Amino acid sequence: MSDNPYSSPVTTDPIPSSRREGQYSFRSTEGLVTAAKIGVWCYGISGIATLMMTTVGTLRYPSFNDMEAELSDTTEQLLILGITGSTIISGLALLFTAIVTCMFMHRSSKNARALGATSMEFTPGWTVGVWFIPIINLFRPYSAMKEIQMASTNPSDGAWKSAEPLGLLAPWWACWLIGGIIERGVSRAELKGIDFGVGGLAVHWISGILLIASGFLLTQILGHILGLQNSAAKKTLR
Repeated sequence: MSDNPYSSPVTTDPIPSSRREGQYSFRSTEGLVTAAKIGVWCYGISGIATLMMTTVGTLRYPSFNDMEAELSDTTEQLLILGITGSTIISGLALLFTAIVTCMFMHRSSKNARALGATSMEFTPGWTVGVWFIPIINLFRPYSAMKEIQMASTNPSDGAWKSAEPLGLLAPWWACWLIGGIIERGVSRAELKGIDFGVGGLAVHWISGILLIASGFLLTQILGHILGLQNSAAKKTLR
């Protein structure tokens, strides 16, 4: 061992960056998890900003939510501009996070197989496809994520189907579904000219908090799967 204090530290049991097992190869998803966290934070911050500005505008200006009403002063104009900007950022952050999540599920499904998991129901491509099919996307993405998490728990011993599902999975999907349904329902009604007033504001806050909570729960789930797969890779891919 070198006595030079400036020498590079010696690491043991590195995580293989790439290893082929059968038709699948293992690659760590650490970069995708980091990207998902960035996307969720951007979504959360911009979403809260939108809710706060909407609250101020609704409480201060009676016709704030009337798209045909004239703007009364500079403050109202700034609020409208701010809401527009934060809504755009929120939408882009949501799209970015969705793309990264699909990439993560696709890669993690391949990783689980490369690590030895067999008899998985969802192919890597199908873990992405289930997000885009109406009705099916209400429940199958949850099942696909659960399978990936379970298959990443001791995948090489062939008993992954008896693994315990992560407790965060159900709250994540419940927040995503309930928040999305509420938000779409209220937004469509408002576009038709229905004014819910302060009650509508409260509903927007509820749906917004649920969706943001879903995002942060998602990052915890992705990080958990990353840890499981990296740990398994150290043991099996040498």
